[in-house]
Amino acid sequence: MKNKFFLTLAAALATTLSVSQAQDKLKNMPGYEQYQKMAPQYRSAVKPGSLNVKWADDSQSFEFVENGKLQSFSVKTKKITEVGEIPKPERRAWNRPARGRQFESAESPDGKFKAFTKDRNMYLSNPDGSNVVAITTDGNEENQVKYGIATWVYGEELGQNTAMWWSPDGSKIAFYRFVEKDVKKYYVLLNQLELYDSLEIEAYPKVGEPNLPVDLMVYDLATKKVTELDIRDGKPYSDGELGTYIYDISWTPDGKELLYHSTNR
Repeated sequence: MKNKFFLTLAAALATTLSVSQAQDKLKNMPGYEQYQKMAPQYRSAVKPGSLNVKWADDSQSFEFVENGKLQSFSVKTKKITEVGEIPKPERRAWNRPARGRQFESAESPDGKFKAFTKDRNMYLSNPDGSNVVAITTDGNEENQVKYGIATWVYGEELGQNTAMWWSPDGSKIAFYRFVEKDVKKYYVLLNQLELYDSLEIEAYPKVGEPNLPVDLMVYDLATKKVTELDIRDGKPYSDGELGTYIYDISWTPDGKELLYHSTNR
C-alpha cells in the first residue's frame, strides 16, 4: 500500500513540474510581452452575436435591432439610419390542447364556419355554434369509430395537436378516422388528488401489439359529401410495410392536394 501511495505522489509531482516548466518556457517565447498586453482587449475587439433582419417588401432595405434601437440598412446607399424605438410585440394567449390531445374544433380560413368533433363524430356550424350540421354519423362507443380526433400516440409522440385541416379557400375540411375496436385498452386513473378520481380509457397499442387503422377523410362543403382518401395505393389497411402512422397533414396552397407523412413503427 505504501509503494502505491509513493508512486501516486511521484506521478502528481512530475505532472506539476512539467506544467510549471511549460509555463516558464511560454514566458521566454518571442512576443509574450505583446500577448500579455493585448490579451485583455481580445474580448472587446470583436462584437459577438447574430443579426436578425426583416427585409422590406421591395428588397431594397432591411431592418435590424442594434443597441436597443431599430435600424434600417439601405442596399443602394449602403447607409444605416435609425428608424426609432423597437415595436412592442403583441401579447397573445398561449393556447394549446392538453398533453397528447388535439384541438376539438377549427375555424375556416374565411371565418364563416367552424368544424368540430363531438361524441366521436364530425360536425359543421356557424362560428357561434348555431346551425349545426352532422358531417359523420357512424362514430360511436359500440363500434369504437371516431372522427376528428387522434389517439394518444399521435399527440404525444408525433406532435399532432389537431386532427382536422381546412383547405386554404375554406371549401373542404380534412379529418382523421380511427377504428379502435380491436385494439387493447389502457386504463388511466385521473384526478387522484381530488375527492373523487376518474378513469380514462385509451386505445393504446403497446410494443408488439397491432396499431389502430387510420384513414383520412375529406368533406366538401359544396357537395356535402365525405370522401375517404386512398392513402394505401388501393390496398386495405395493414399494420406492416405500407405505413401505420399518417401525420403532419397540410394542404397545398391551391387546395387541390393534401400532403401527409406515412411511416411504420
